[in-house]
Amino acid sequence: MKTKILFFAFLVIACLFPDVSAVKIQWNSGIGANNHYYEAVFNSSVTWIQARDAAIAAGGHLATITSAEENAFVWSLCGSGLLFLGGYQSFSASSPSSDWAWVTGEAWSYTNWNAGEPNDGGGFDESDHSEQYLEMYSSGVWNDIYNNYTRNGYVIEYSVPELNTMAFFLTILAFLIYKKSR
Repeated sequence: MKTKILFFAFLVIACLFPDVSAVKIQWNSGIGANNHYYEAVFNSSVTWIQARDAAIAAGGHLATITSAEENAFVWSLCGSGLLFLGGYQSFSASSPSSDWAWVTGEAWSYTNWNAGEPNDGGGFDESDHSEQYLEMYSSGVWNDIYNNYTRNGYVIEYSVPELNTMAFFLTILAFLIYKKSR
């Protein structure tokens, strides 16, 4: 009986906390808090495209920043790294500051560019469009960066997690087994 209760409790915990290996921090207080979870991932060398793909594989997306408050929160996770965010520039852009977008399709309404940015590496060449990905400096300001540059990490943003489906069904199964044995 005691073993069955412990097993049931373990499954409930697994259902509520499906991924305990990652350090995800929820932004759940303050102005603009969205209850999303954020994870700074530090990697020795990753391109923006590799970071984007890894974020999707982890169940999230590269972080999108829509306010000064969210920028400050994400910046607090970054430490001294240069980390990729979920901003990118369209290949059809007509200038370094035009046609920026978020990977989620959210409105590009807030920016925190470093002085003189975005600048496409100091000059805009319509045939090149080389600096079209977004990174956050360790000071919290943004920079546009070349396609093939690598950085030491990225920030993943996760929506409020839903119950882990497998853990949910295992919990139901454990409950049914428990009820049947009574």
